[in-house]
Order: sequence, then C-alpha cells, then structure tokens
Amino acid sequence: MKAFSRKTYIKHIFILLFTSFIIHKSYALQDYNKSYKEIIEPLSSDSLFGRSIFNNGKNKALDFLKVYLRDNSPKEIKFKEFSFDTTFNQIGNVSLSINNVLIRLENNYLPSGNTPSINKNTIVHAFLDEFFIRENHPKLKQQELNGDFAIIKKTSKPKDDHSISLSEKISLLSYLGAKAIFIETDVLMFSPSVSQEILPLIWILPNLISDKDSISLKITSSIEKYTVTNLLATPSQITTKPALTLMAHYDHLGTINNSLIYNGANDNASGVALAINLFLLSMSRTNQTQLILTDAEELGLLGSKALQHSGKFHPISYLINLDMMGSQTKGLATVGFNDHDSAKVRLISIADSLSINLKFRTNSPNSDHYFFLENGVKGFYIYSNEGKQPYHKSTDDYLSLDYDFLIKSEQVLNQYFVYLGF
Repeated sequence: MKAFSRKTYIKHIFILLFTSFIIHKSYALQDYNKSYKEIIEPLSSDSLFGRSIFNNGKNKALDFLKVYLRDNSPKEIKFKEFSFDTTFNQIGNVSLSINNVLIRLENNYLPSGNTPSINKNTIVHAFLDEFFIRENHPKLKQQELNGDFAIIKKTSKPKDDHSISLSEKISLLSYLGAKAIFIETDVLMFSPSVSQEILPLIWILPNLISDKDSISLKITSSIEKYTVTNLLATPSQITTKPALTLMAHYDHLGTINNSLIYNGANDNASGVALAINLFLLSMSRTNQTQLILTDAEELGLLGSKALQHSGKFHPISYLINLDMMGSQTKGLATVGFNDHDSAKVRLISIADSLSINLKFRTNSPNSDHYFFLENGVKGFYIYSNEGKQPYHKSTDDYLSLDYDFLIKSEQVLNQYFVYLGF
C-alpha cells in the first residue's frame, strides 16, 4: 500500500473534520427542525379544525400543548378562563350558484365573518358603486331596490372627504330592502367575528356577478358562546417576579363550510413553537421565566386584554410577544420596542451577525403585546417581516413554513436574552 505524504495526510484530516462538522451541523438543524415540526404540525392539522370552538378544536389544541410542555420539562401549568359574554359567529354551510353554476368558495368569494344565515334565490338588479350611492343618496332614500341582492362595485377612484363608509352603505342598502350585499374586492381574506351583521355580506372578485344574473345563496351561521382560555406555564419553583415572559396566541380562524379549514401554521403555530422553545432554553439558565399562550387574539385581542385587566398572572418584568414567525422576505420587525439604546444596538448587532434585517415600529394594537406595553410593561412584539405565507387563508399550512428562519429567529432572541441576563 502506498504511504500518504504529510501534506496529503493533513489534507485528508482537514476534509474529514470539515465533513464531520457539516454532518454535525446538518443533524443539529434536523434536530431543531424536528423540535419545531413536532409542535407546528399537530397544531396546524385538520384534526384541530382551525383551533376554534368548532368541533372542540380549541380544547384539543390546549390538551396537546399541556402534554407537550409537561413531557419536555417539569413546570406548573394553569388555565385562566374568562366568560364575559363573549360570542363567536360560527359559519357552517355556504354555497353560491350563479346561473345554476356552483362557484368555488375562497377562490372566488368569501362570506364576511359576521354574516347571518340566508337561503335565497333571486335575480340581481342593483349595481351600485360608491360614487353612484354618494351622488344619489337623497334620491335613493325615496325608492326601493329593484331586486333583493345588491352589489357594491369596486372603484379605482380614490376616497375623498365625501366618501361613504361601508357601514353607511350597508345601512342604506338595508333600508332600501336589500336581503344580501356582495362587495367586490381584489383580495379575499377571512376573519372571524364576535357578532352578526343585519344582513349577509359576501366578498367577491370583481365582475363575478353581472346584472340580471340568477343567484342562489345559502349560508348557515349561529352565535355561539365563547369562553376565553389562556394557558400560563412557569417553572415549578418560580418564587419572584419573572424576569422574562414569552407570549404567543394559539387560536386561529376555525372553519367555513365544515370543510374549508384555516389551519394557521404561520398564524400562529409558528409563534407558539418559537415561544415554547425559547421558554425551555431560558429555563435552563433561570427559573424566573413565564410562558403565556393566549386565546381569542383573532377575535380582537380578547385573551390578552382579559388577562391584563384581571392581573391573573405572575407580574411581568419583560415581555416578548411572538406572532407569525415562519415566513419572511425582509427579516424581522418589532413593535413597541421601548428599551434603552444600548439594548437596541445589541439586538441589531445580533441580527446583523445572522444576516437578518430589523425594522422598528411604535406600539400598535396588532397583537397581544399591546395592552401590556400600554400599561408600562417593558418589551416588544416581534414578527417575520413581509412573509410570503398566505395570511388568513386555508393554504397557511406547515409544509410552506421557513423552518430555517425560525431557527435563526430563535438564535437572535436567545442571544439577546443572554445579553439582558435572562
């Protein structure tokens, strides 16, 4: 056998070590991905029905989270319920036919989250755009619509001081006898509601319905009681005011038609998974960490608002709220960052070291941090900036998440917590 030269030997040793490093790093990333996927996949599966009250999806999500937390580290887990006359408009079966052709839900139209039930066949006659309504407002109040359904046409003209709000249009068209209103839009997006409108509202793509089309519209919906349930977890030995509180909302939009399921992988199973992983990492350094998973964020920040007003949690020293962390095109953005300049410089430096851009915005009621920060709690809301993941769509699933970015976000925040002494 031919002997290797010293140079060749060193070269092979380097290749072996480098290959081992790459393999080790690859396995490490796989382990990281696994820790995220084993949380996100169950939370965003069809079996949880969009983590709403439909088919007990919300409680199934809570059961999963409780078991996962207990299996990964001993800690105290509590549920804080609030029953303050909260309701949820559960939309069941939905169908729309135009000239006897069944139209595909979500791709072409969506009911508004506050739509009441209807079962009506009619011919459309009334086509009204904003400027027609405005210019004929006095005359319209003196007549009735020539048909049961009205369509508010999309207009490219900008709004001005004389524009009529959507609620004013709805009230006017209801007064004139409309039984349902179709509203043209370029973007179809579903959001749940705690109430019902006075008549059905259906968002449709432009030019889907023409004058004198024959329309069949059927919607069933019902107002259901909604009990807000937040999950609070702490190390079993927590003794003083927690240095760090990690927050994320676990609820999502539920279903339409009993089959169109909004699984909410990015919004917000991704934030829940990141909050849990950061919670477990922080627990390895201190037992003064708190995890809060909130409910009813999609219904108007109800869970966090009730929690903040009630004071039913360990007092909060520093709050990080995580929402929609799994898809980005422009790095990370923070809302309400209210720490001193040196901490901001350090956070930017850590993000730069991982080639992540950072954007800073003032406090805003766009997630569950809002009421806490408004009441003087230090911290911020962080999210992945301008993600490609579909927002409030049934296609927000775990397969299209950016798991590598979730890992990078974890590294940024974990290094920042170490810097702050958490």
